[in-house]
Amino acid sequence: MRTSNLPPMDLEEIRRALVATCQSTDQEQNEAIGAGIAADTARHFRAQALMAHSRPSPSSLLDCARQQWFKAQGVKPEHPNPPHWFYRRALGTMSEVFWNLVLGQSHPGLGVQPFSASVFISPGVYGWPDGQFPALNALVEFKCLSGWGYNGVRLKGVREAEPGHYMQVQLYMHGAGWPWCLYLACLPDLGLMQNILQREKRYQDLELPFFYLEWIRKDDDTIDRGLERIAWLQRVLAQAEPPAAEYDPTLQRKGKPVWPCSGCPFPKACLELQARV
Repeated sequence: MRTSNLPPMDLEEIRRALVATCQSTDQEQNEAIGAGIAADTARHFRAQALMAHSRPSPSSLLDCARQQWFKAQGVKPEHPNPPHWFYRRALGTMSEVFWNLVLGQSHPGLGVQPFSASVFISPGVYGWPDGQFPALNALVEFKCLSGWGYNGVRLKGVREAEPGHYMQVQLYMHGAGWPWCLYLACLPDLGLMQNILQREKRYQDLELPFFYLEWIRKDDDTIDRGLERIAWLQRVLAQAEPPAAEYDPTLQRKGKPVWPCSGCPFPKACLELQARV
């Protein structure tokens, strides 16, 4: 499908429509959104739990190959995830329910239709886009980000600030056949992040928006690189020996590993392998 240079709907129009819906004093509309959240939350969580995820996964395709190999081999994580990660995931899932309803209430063209089945991306690899706008021939992808992650996307855009997200939506567009994806990001505590940023002189007058919007256009070059990495990872993950680390696990700041190794579930095993190199 040839991709139009123009997004299917003006971004500022979408932004104004969402703000108007969230600021609305229309009791009937607000009750409809509230009732929808109550009705859809359990169903949405259940659907999320039942989704089968392929390996490699479009959402973690750019993660370190060695970390993905450990997971594919069933290696037990060396430490449990921080408890707030579970909280963040739950908030992210609930935010999808909220934005689905608000988008639909905001504009006739923004009614979100969920996918009833995964989309084929590559042999053995499937994806679950968050939803689609049939009226716009476009996907929608929701993200609930950390404060710094949100500010990075706001300032730099998705491609530069969150290359993993950019790759994910490119592969989703490839699988679903849509030429555009609306990326909608929010964060759990806007007030806290705004307070932190306003301590810096350059941000003293900042009014941090409570959501971020960006149209992402289908990019065939990125898709080709993603498909090549999928094929490479499929070979690597099937090997008996682990691949080289794609980041340096020995790098530290103030005695602790730097990102992304700071979030790795297998730091000791990775360092032991690194010592043999």
